[in-house]
Amino acid sequence: MSGEVSSYLLAAGIAFLSAQVAKYFINGQVGRRKGWRQLYASGRMPSAHTATMAALTTSVLIYDGVGSGLFAVVLVLTFITAYDSMMSRRSVGEQGMA
Repeated sequence: MSGEVSSYLLAAGIAFLSAQVAKYFINGQVGRRKGWRQLYASGRMPSAHTATMAALTTSVLIYDGVGSGLFAVVLVLTFITAYDSMMSRRSVGEQGMA
């Protein structure tokens, strides 16, 4: 595995784990949900999917530059992931109100 590829994966992994650990502490402090399940559960904030994609995009930007095709692809996928995350949370909130 080349150095760049392992750097991409390392950045994405650290971002994912950081978001999940933050979710564990935030939800534990707020008192909504407690327990080890929060370390691997999906949903709620912060979005581990969006954090992972943002870290991957940043890594590609650093190693390949803004003019690379890979950066364009990853950037578009990051925007799709962030939009989907935001809209799904909004929909869940509306369903909760109903």
